[in-house]
Amino acid sequence: MLVEVLSPSTETHDRGFKSAQYRTIKGLQEYVLISQTEARVEVFRRQADSTWVRTEAVGLEATCEFRSVECRIPLAEIYDKVSFKDAA
Repeated sequence: MLVEVLSPSTETHDRGFKSAQYRTIKGLQEYVLISQTEARVEVFRRQADSTWVRTEAVGLEATCEFRSVECRIPLAEIYDKVSFKDAA
């Protein structure tokens, strides 16, 4: 499993070039993107046929599952002590 915390200044690069490079790692089963600006975790999971499926958990009430390490964790724990800037 590889976890990337997205930076607002590099998010486009992280989602594009870096993501494509990471997915070429043969042993990688899950690639995780964690947002800094909102409670959102995206999990890209390799399937048996080597395709990737994306799931996401949104909001502090949501729970994220990382199958490669047999772990489920609430986003409230991932974002413990994080305060998001007001969008207004």
